[in-house]
Amino acid sequence: MKNSLFIAGVIFLAGCGGGSGDGGSPSLPDPKSEHSKDYEVSLLQADFQVMHGVSISTFGSDISNSVHASLQYKKNGRGVYLTGTDEIEVLADGVKLDLSQKINNTIVFDAPVSGTGIYEFVWRRDGQIIAQASLAEMPIEFTPTFTYDGTLITYSWPVEANHKYAYVSPGLNCDSGAFSKYYSANEHWRDNVINGGAVSFDLAQAFSTTDAELRSTYSSCDVITDIIAEDMNLTPLLSGSNINVNAWSSAMVYKLLF
Repeated sequence: MKNSLFIAGVIFLAGCGGGSGDGGSPSLPDPKSEHSKDYEVSLLQADFQVMHGVSISTFGSDISNSVHASLQYKKNGRGVYLTGTDEIEVLADGVKLDLSQKINNTIVFDAPVSGTGIYEFVWRRDGQIIAQASLAEMPIEFTPTFTYDGTLITYSWPVEANHKYAYVSPGLNCDSGAFSKYYSANEHWRDNVINGGAVSFDLAQAFSTTDAELRSTYSSCDVITDIIAEDMNLTPLLSGSNINVNAWSSAMVYKLLF
């Protein structure tokens, strides 16, 4: 369950992270196709999302590092399927990463659990490099502590210099889905900025319920929250405007309230 939730979180982040670019060549029409082979390379952008994540539960923790890659239509960030002679390659310290799964138009690569010094990203067509990039640093990983006093759900962690933290829609779940509710102060997770190394959610304010109401109705409830760290000084080396790289460290905390 934890791994599937983590993958879902990464897909959500990746869907919100791409789409930047110079708009491609304005003289070329939009092919409006789902297949990359139908586009001139100047119309597309290779988008890479690197996530180093730890999922923490009442029962322990798991590390799950991955790279999500896709090709997008530059003008509006619309994803397209990798087809024809288009190829995407990701390397960690010179070793090609294995493709683990495809989710719609997104390709997911398993990344080493630890020790990666440099990532390399390559998009090829007809065997020729169209765009490439490298990333030599990642946001510093962190492990939040969790407390719950019957009213406030609180997460805290050491703050790193030049890092920005935000949360992604905490969710309350009771009796395996009999009750589920999510909370976000803003439409986009990047706007859920956390000032300092702690964030608290009031049960009544965030989920419109109380501990007493939950205990009188359900046998168990848990809460899951994804906290994201970005290094604001991180600068990937890019070959041009048709490639984009984002990097996050994530801590997904899954804890029982009772």
